[in-house]
Formats: sequence, structure tokens, C-alpha cells
Amino acid sequence: MSYYQSAERISDRSWKYDVYFSFLGQDSYGFSSDLYQDFRNAGIHAFIDDEDEGQELQSGDQMTYTVAQAIEGSRVSVVVLSQDVRHQRGPFEKIFQSHMDSFSDESESEKVLAWRAALTQAANIAGFEISTNRNEVEVIRKIVSHVRALLDSEDEFIKLDYPVGVQSRKEEVIQLLHSHTAEHVVLMGIWGMIGVGKTTIASFVYNQIRHDFDGPMFLPNIREKWKTNKVFLQEELLNGICKEIEWIKIRDIQSGITVIRERLGLKKVLVVLDDVDNINQLLALCGSREWFGAGSIIIITTTDRHLLRTIGVDYVYQVKELDYNESLELFSFKQFDRIAK
Repeated sequence: MSYYQSAERISDRSWKYDVYFSFLGQDSYGFSSDLYQDFRNAGIHAFIDDEDEGQELQSGDQMTYTVAQAIEGSRVSVVVLSQDVRHQRGPFEKIFQSHMDSFSDESESEKVLAWRAALTQAANIAGFEISTNRNEVEVIRKIVSHVRALLDSEDEFIKLDYPVGVQSRKEEVIQLLHSHTAEHVVLMGIWGMIGVGKTTIASFVYNQIRHDFDGPMFLPNIREKWKTNKVFLQEELLNGICKEIEWIKIRDIQSGITVIRERLGLKKVLVVLDDVDNINQLLALCGSREWFGAGSIIIITTTDRHLLRTIGVDYVYQVKELDYNESLELFSFKQFDRIAK
């Protein structure tokens, strides 16, 4: 028995799951169950979509809204195909033929041909193949490692055409963070005027140090999100770090605070709270150091220094404007780019 697997990296956005995991074919069930369990053991939050016999879409059926949401909300897609599915033989050949026989309209028959072509294309994507039962454990290990590497890739949250001055400021922030003891929970504020680069610096810091933590989480655009759905910010924080099988739902702000304290109290976390402008936002998301495990770091970006004093941060890093040489370098970059275009 052999199986075929492929993984696809999808462009960055606000994610609900790490992996959309789908498998087709009864003979792939055991392998897929083991792979899914190893995803869980590795802290990879996966939505599993298993289409067994009797569950496949019938003529005219539509993909469920939940599955469509899961596909759109997953960073990586993993598909496991059995040999019967890959080569469209056995029960799957009968299913396709049954659809062909039931369609009288030529356009509907063309749909079936398009389905078969799409399945063939998917099956030919380079991936991992199992030729014997003995190498299943090794292949699962490779798949989990490959997906973990995709999730941990060093894609910055913000891609800059001209990252002038970012490197030196990032190193200054990291140096401050490293000046505390390993057991201390650190609160750091990154403060400056609008457009000076607070979010950019926080993103670069986050990407460099996130691998040292049990649960890293970057929460962008808090100012805007707070206006429309306060509780969802708490849900994003919890689910981004805990990666439970079921999405953790919060009833209200106060109950969310309780859940955060219970779930994160023993975890070493790295949290970036970006664009904070209201003390209630901080009270809902990081009201006390006791909410987080030893060695945790909370970074807050804001234009309001008073908020940082109120919450009692350990450090305030003021983002300065570019100096003369940096400004000249940025100007040169833009001029050369304009001429090149």
C-alpha cells in the first residue's frame, strides 16, 4: 500500500488553523490518523477533513461552509491520497462513472472530466510517497518536520522595499530584552509617532526571537479590531498560542481574562500587541504579569506613552526618526528605484 502527500505554502493573512488536512480513500485512514496525531503532538493546529465512502459529495452538492472556511483560514494544506484515489480506480472509478451515466447534459459530463483532471493534477504534485508499511513512521516524521519548517519560515510580517535603519533598531530592542533574568516576565513598550516604524521593528524582533518560546503570537491592528470585536482579540491570543483542536470561544471580556490566566499561566509566551491606544485593551490582553509563565515577553507598540506607564512596563523603547545619513540612504534608494522604473 502506498500513499501520496503534498504540502502547499499559502500567502500570509489572519489564520485560524496551521494546517488544512484532508485524506481520501479508506486504505489511507490508518496512516492519516497517525499523521494527524503527530501534528497534534508537534503543536500544529490542524483542521481535519476526512471524506470516506458515503461522505463524498453527490451530484449538485456543495462544499460545506465550514470546510470552505477551514481551507481559507489555514496556512498550509496537506492532502493524503491512497493509490486508488491517485489513479482513479476501484470505488473512485465507479463513482466517476456513475456521475457520467447520470448526466444527460454534455456540459454536466464535462464537469466530471474537469473533476478527474483536477484530481490528476493534484496527485502529480511533488510530495512524499510510501511504498511499504515499514517506512510510514519515517515519512510521517519528514512530513511533520516539513510542515513545521513551513510554519516557522522567516517571512516577515512586513516586507519593506527600503528597510533603512530597521536592523540597528531591532538589535537595540533585543539587547534590552536580553537584559532581564530568565524567570522574569518582561513588558516592553515600543513608542513613537505614527509612521515612524514601530510595527516594523516589532515584527523584525518577533521573527528573530519567536523560536525561543512555547507560544509566539503577533496581534496586529488592535486599535481597529477593538472597535468591532473586543472578545475576538482574546480568542485570537488564546488560539494562536494554545492551538487546541477546537477553537476556544470566549463569552465576554471578563471570562476571557480568566481563560487567559488559566491557559497561559504556565507557558513561556512571546506576544506582540500592535497599535494599542486604550488601557482597556491592555487590561483585557495582558492585565498582569501573573497571567503568563516565567520567561515570557510582552511587546506593546503605541503612540501613547502614558499607557505604557499605566500598565507598568519594564522598558520603553522610543523609536527615533531617521538620522541624516539614513534619510539620505532612503532618498537614494527611492530615486534609483524611480529611475529604474
